[in-house]
Amino acid sequence: MSGSNGTAINHTPAQRAALESEGNLLIAAGAGAGKTRTLVDRAIREITRPVDPASLDELLIVTFTDAAASELRDRIRIRLDELCEEDPDPEHLHQQSALVEQARISTLHQFCLEVIRDRFDELELDPEFSIMSETDTYQLQEEILDQLFIERYEGDDSLSEEALKWIQLHGRGIESNLRDVVIQINTYARTLPSPEHWLNEQRQYLSQEDPLQWKQWWHESVRSFLIEWKKSMETLPVVEMPEPTGQLYQVLQQATVELDFSVSTLADVLKTLAKFYENLPRGHKQHVKPWQDRMKTAGMFRSLMGEALDFVPLKEDWELTRHGKLAALELAAIYMERFRKARLEAGWVDFQDLEQYALKALMCKDETPSEAALEWRERLSRVFVD
Repeated sequence: MSGSNGTAINHTPAQRAALESEGNLLIAAGAGAGKTRTLVDRAIREITRPVDPASLDELLIVTFTDAAASELRDRIRIRLDELCEEDPDPEHLHQQSALVEQARISTLHQFCLEVIRDRFDELELDPEFSIMSETDTYQLQEEILDQLFIERYEGDDSLSEEALKWIQLHGRGIESNLRDVVIQINTYARTLPSPEHWLNEQRQYLSQEDPLQWKQWWHESVRSFLIEWKKSMETLPVVEMPEPTGQLYQVLQQATVELDFSVSTLADVLKTLAKFYENLPRGHKQHVKPWQDRMKTAGMFRSLMGEALDFVPLKEDWELTRHGKLAALELAAIYMERFRKARLEAGWVDFQDLEQYALKALMCKDETPSEAALEWRERLSRVFVD
């Protein structure tokens, strides 16, 4: 069954809102909530608008697997066939049915590939490039990593020294743990518009002797910790609070009235909370035992401030970890460049290359739309992502 506007009936209120809302739209829902059905019905709705209907050849519909793309194409074909049977004069609908097989309904990477093939010369790519198989990717990664780690074992530079320290201190003496981290950094960086920019930002961050970001995170964590603890106690009716529990609640209430404390005030609050359990008379301890773990956490936060409230313990932790992190980052940067050059020499691209090259083709260095992006903007009137 379908409605007069070409969309299926029996939608939930949320699905109907998604169908009828104008402009850009983000739909967030769990598995089985009907996102794909709603996307198909919205696409059909755009095609069957009584005024200025869209055409399938100006729609881009992308998803993340070939199977999902095939399913979307089949659903749109079926819906159009149903509408052609219902409409006594379905010239426009017959035209749309004829376009289904050529419509841009594909995976995101297939669309990226289409963008790249139009601009391979500008991207300085071999026009005969091929997409790496998983086997090729794994073998090439292992070859590069093997050579990279041989150099570290044989080297006497600071990077080699810190890399070997990382393996012993953070990798439990197992080299593969650092290799995994190098791959993870590379994979994450290449999901970003500018991997090199991100790497440089991380270098600057890890080169700081004062852990400014850690201090900020510490303050934010303490703030959230105190607020959440107070809220958890507010679920208890006041009449059910024994005196020690009420005292603990009063401490938290006072602590969260004004959270922009001076360091010394915050130290006193955390110390009071950390010592609250042991300072109670023996017969009262059981009343606050459910919050004993939180008191230990308060003590941990307080310990990071140091006796002189200068955050020396936090700085020591920072100094202990930052050099190893910087070494892992530098190894990942070297690996990333060697992996890139090896792919180019072999005429290969991987799936992350497809994303990076498509973005490079569509966006200028100043992050404005490129000529290619403007051309695609002319070709497409609607974009759907499932």
